[in-house]
Amino acid sequence: MKRNCFTIICVLALMSFFSCGAEKSESEESTTLENKGEKNIVLALKNEADLEECAYTFEELRDNVDFIAEADIVEAIPVIYEGLPYVNTELTPEIIDIYKGEYNGEKLVLIGGVISAKEYSVIAENNNISFTDEELDTGYVSDEWFDMDYPEAGDKVIFFGNYSDDGRIYAAYDYQGLFTVDDGSVSISSLTADETGWYEDIAHDLENNYSAKIELNGSGETVTATIDKDILIKALKQ
Repeated sequence: MKRNCFTIICVLALMSFFSCGAEKSESEESTTLENKGEKNIVLALKNEADLEECAYTFEELRDNVDFIAEADIVEAIPVIYEGLPYVNTELTPEIIDIYKGEYNGEKLVLIGGVISAKEYSVIAENNNISFTDEELDTGYVSDEWFDMDYPEAGDKVIFFGNYSDDGRIYAAYDYQGLFTVDDGSVSISSLTADETGWYEDIAHDLENNYSAKIELNGSGETVTATIDKDILIKALKQ
């Protein structure tokens, strides 16, 4: 499975010194230990989109994937797959409706996640990262897509994905393949933007052609697009 749509940027440093490699940005910023929920985050990595490799419209997203389904999430677990230098979140779904493709019990996979430093240490050396003993014992690494609303058990999503030879279904265009369902609306939370009011093409398409409400997220670097669920489902059935 190729990681097409983003680059990784190191935005938080370890409490002890480390060096970001070529796959990270050259700048480093020392910070105090952060808490994410009840987890001690000793390293946070920022994933940014390569927009040339992403869908420009909802129609392109819909038409260029193998699988689209609405599902309840039964379990969400961060994992590291052999040969891949980053964290994934593996979802166990209970399928509600399938709009495209077939489902045969596969795991659904999102790029990114929060994982223990001990588990991340398997790939840390390849990413020019090291941990102290204390960090290995108590720390976590956040390798999440920027501002993505990662689902937890009990959440409901519409998932756009592609089949893989490894028997899993990977989110399409990395961050664009996950829509969160909340009552009568559906939202995607990590579309690239900036504080000047610019945002990526698919957000404009959702706004102009599907009546999406666009809101700038607190980071100032992404927007959330919220759509009436009935409008989205109608578009999926076309």
